[in-house]
Amino acid sequence: MKGRATRSMHRAAAALVVVVAGCTRDAYPPAAWEGRVDTLPSGTIVVSNPTRGLWDSAAAWHAVEDLRIGSAEGDDAAAFGAVGAIAAGADGQIYVLDRQAQDVRVFDVNGTPIRTVGRKGGGPGEFQGADAVWVDDSTRVWVSDRRARRFSAFDSTGDLLGDYPRERPGFSPSFVGGGANGDLWDAWPASGPGGSGQRMELLRFAAGAYRDTVTLPEFSPPQWQVVRRQGTSTMIFNLPVPFSATQLLAVDPRGAVWRAVSMEYRLTLFTAAGDSARVILREHRPFPVTARDRERATARYRRDFADAGARLDEGLIPPVKPADARLLVDNLGFVWVAPFAADDSAAIAFDVFDPEGRYLGAVPTPVTPQRLRPLPVVRGNALYYVTTDELDVPYVVRARIVGRD
Repeated sequence: MKGRATRSMHRAAAALVVVVAGCTRDAYPPAAWEGRVDTLPSGTIVVSNPTRGLWDSAAAWHAVEDLRIGSAEGDDAAAFGAVGAIAAGADGQIYVLDRQAQDVRVFDVNGTPIRTVGRKGGGPGEFQGADAVWVDDSTRVWVSDRRARRFSAFDSTGDLLGDYPRERPGFSPSFVGGGANGDLWDAWPASGPGGSGQRMELLRFAAGAYRDTVTLPEFSPPQWQVVRRQGTSTMIFNLPVPFSATQLLAVDPRGAVWRAVSMEYRLTLFTAAGDSARVILREHRPFPVTARDRERATARYRRDFADAGARLDEGLIPPVKPADARLLVDNLGFVWVAPFAADDSAAIAFDVFDPEGRYLGAVPTPVTPQRLRPLPVVRGNALYYVTTDELDVPYVVRARIVGRD
């Protein structure tokens, strides 16, 4: 392994090409589905799913690793310092944002390095705090730079198309994702009515400027407040309570954003007009938060804030774990949910819903809960994620989704 990129490959013709015309209706006949579809007076479509999905054992998908890119040697293009984000193009090229080097390495379908996009700096096409990379269907490469508060766009050869400021006062933006046509979505914190509660605003970025604003419902998860005093300085930390709800966001390629509040199995699709167009529900039985879970979750806080005299109200820890750990949408509009696991050492089976919101089934993968950062990517019949070896060397992995061909 040392001195060379480690790559294992099982080449498949059309590895990233999937024909899906009519597949959501023809492959899964409605008669086999045990859920329900309701239309509310507002026009919102609610798709209620049972625990059991549409797939039987013959139709179910599963993911098998077929490519691994990484190196322990510092001068190799595959020697990543800290992988901040990954993306995949329609041609199968793989894009890896190295947060430490502040550049994007591009690899072909066989894992061979072909170019580097951008570099660290403050000039045109350079990065200060790049945190996300996205490739649209026109093979334009978009890089989100949160610190510089701008997007940089590159063509398929790596030449700079332009830098676009993310002009808005207040907090730094958080990149949510991009649509097939190159539209990008940012999330910005906003106060609720009267300044109470927490709200998030979604802004659609297109043709060099923000075009639409969607204000999401108020979301106020419990927090622990810890005060640390050092000399004459006082710092206040608001810490998330373990196993409490989080807000998950993912861009649908059709030009909308899915939102989940993780304590319930409920996904809501918000359009650019701010309407909740579709809701996906699924029956769910949450896992309990055990005494061991509580001890492990609070130990880190006590260790990191022991000198602050932290008093953590463990009564705020919920009795059960959230329903969802991560949310992503693939380029075909299928919704992938990483459920919160009972055991954080076990590999994840993603729950998959078709573009209409019907639950298909669970897809076993090699991904463990610790490997959900950065967020995995699904494009065509391939799943991309980041892992490390026993020496903590990072690798970008492509897993073929068997059965989706």
